[in-house]
Amino acid sequence: MEEQKKATSLVREAVRVLCQNSLTFDQSLTVEGALHVTLDNVLTFRIDINESVGLNNEQVHDEMRPVSNPDISAPDNFNTG
Repeated sequence: MEEQKKATSLVREAVRVLCQNSLTFDQSLTVEGALHVTLDNVLTFRIDINESVGLNNEQVHDEMRPVSNPDISAPDNFNTG
């Protein structure tokens, strides 16, 4: 579980930094999305990304939500709300 938390944190930061460094914005940047990561075709976990950066570089982090064997072809499985 500790590896998953570390991977989640690194992915969130990497996506935010990539967007922050490659896109021009005046007031704020928000990145939202979900990734499913599968290890050895057994363990699957979901990384929800909800990162916002404003004028004060204030960041908001959503929590990781573990799932097992999701049907990633169904759009409803990607709802984060």
